[in-house]
Order: sequence, then C-alpha cells, then structure tokens
Amino acid sequence: MPAETDGLRRCRPPISAVCTRSSVRLVFVVGLLLLLSLAGGTSVAYDPVADGSLGPGTIEREPANATVVSTQGVHFAGRYDRSRPPRLLSLDPDGSLRWQYEGDHGDGVGG
Repeated sequence: MPAETDGLRRCRPPISAVCTRSSVRLVFVVGLLLLLSLAGGTSVAYDPVADGSLGPGTIEREPANATVVSTQGVHFAGRYDRSRPPRLLSLDPDGSLRWQYEGDHGDGVGG
C-alpha cells in the first residue's frame, strides 16, 4: 500500500466547490470596495453650504428686522455643563444685543 492510503483518506472538496467559494469571496470583496469608494466619494464631495443649510459667510446688507439666535446647551456624559447653558438672544439690525435669555438645567423639554 502506498503511504498516502494508509487507511486515512484526506477529504478534499471538489474543484467546483472551491471555485464557488472563491467567486463568492471575490464578489463580496468587490462589493465592499465599491461601497467604500462610493461612501468616500460622497464624503469628499459633500458641501454643507451648497445644500442650503447654514454656514459661515459675510452679511452683505443690513437685515430689516431683528434676528433671533439660539444655542442648544451642552451635556457631557449625561451631566449638564453650567458653563454652556442653552441661550436665546435677539440682535437688532445693526448687530447690537436687544435681549438675551439663558436657560437653566431644568428649563425646556427633557431638561
């Protein structure tokens, strides 16, 4: 008896099964690379100002009325940061402060 057939048979999958597994892996890798490249391209091409949202800029003319500005306030790890409270303020057309309201930890919904 040859040494290879000493009662233990080595089980090898048929060649068609190996090709099927390899092609499934190849399709998966190509699909993953395609998704990653699309996500990367979208991230690089994104311009938040071009989609109509607020962004940095220069005021070209004085507004006709007062402008109201708000900030949300800050929580770190579920704890309220008193140095950064929620605020609401109104600015006159010339940029001077008309009025200001500083929120408290208990103010507002879910405070």
